[in-house]
Amino acid sequence: MELPGLVIERDSQFVNAARNYRVMVDDAEIGRIEDGETVRIPLEPGEYEVYLKIDWCRSNKVAVSMKTDQDLTLRCGCAIRGWHYLNPFSMPYYIFFRRHKYLYLLDKEPVT
Repeated sequence: MELPGLVIERDSQFVNAARNYRVMVDDAEIGRIEDGETVRIPLEPGEYEVYLKIDWCRSNKVAVSMKTDQDLTLRCGCAIRGWHYLNPFSMPYYIFFRRHKYLYLLDKEPVT
């Protein structure tokens, strides 16, 4: 029987397009995800804390509960997008003052 998986879908964005995010589960790196990529990481059923890192910045931490029979899907990307990318103060602001929110990690919204 296959283990349930943590599925992470990374949005394709210009910011950090050539760089990978490190996938952290309970403070241990268990994989990497490229721009526009979807990865599936098998995990034993249980409770975990998941976040992403790039250099000294990271995403919000998400508590996940893996069930025995289903995958859990999260979506991620960089918080600097749209017109914020054109603002020369956005990148330094996130790197120095919001480094724990430079990336985002969210539950995937259901498709309607």
